Amino acid sequence: MTSTLIQASEAMDLEDAAVTRKEHEASDRELVAKLVDQARAEGDLHEGNLLAGPNGLQLIDWGLACRGAAWVEPALLIPRLILEGHTPAQAEALVAQVPAWKSAPPEAVTGLAAVWSLFREFVARYGPEPIRTSRARAAAAGRAWVKHRLS
Repeated sequence: MTSTLIQASEAMDLEDAAVTRKEHEASDRELVAKLVDQARAEGDLHEGNLLAGPNGLQLIDWGLACRGAAWVEPALLIPRLILEGHTPAQAEALVAQVPAWKSAPPEAVTGLAAVWSLFREFVARYGPEPIRTSRARAAAAGRAWVKHRLS
């Protein structure tokens, strides 16, 4: 009788663990769904990847294309706008006109700004000599964006 109770108890513990694991997996999927709404992203949007033609603008160079949160692509325009002379606040105000921006989690935007800036800083220090100066300028724009977000 005792061994039957122990076996039943162990089976219940395993069932509880399986239910708990499934609940965590469902929670994880919900979190990922909130962060990634599966939009198509070009991944390297800048003036050099826009081709003007008789039918309007075409986005070219899809080598970094991916699927991800729709707000990421417009967010990555912000440091480029800063590089062109906008303040971080002005750049974010321009991007705020893009509907996808409204779904951007503030903490995720700040994290993206920090990672974007850190990568440019790394390339400015250790990348190929011909691009170090441009990446140093980009890193400075990124730092201004991060400072704005944290203020």
